[in-house]
Amino acid sequence: MENEQYQMIIHYLSLFLILGSIAEIVVRKMGLGVREDRHRDGRVVTNRLSLMPPAVLLVISIVVAYVTLPR
Repeated sequence: MENEQYQMIIHYLSLFLILGSIAEIVVRKMGLGVREDRHRDGRVVTNRLSLMPPAVLLVISIVVAYVTLPR
């Protein structure tokens, strides 16, 4: 394979990463997969997932998709 073909593969993989990051942000924003810990005294503590890891992956994949954009 030539360099251009590798560049196309990386570009399409980064596009899939963009879609995956957006889906992960939506899932975390909706609160799916949030664990609720019930303590003995009756308190309920929810462990919400952070939005930063998929947001950082989204920004990085957008940059990679732009850099590897076929000309």
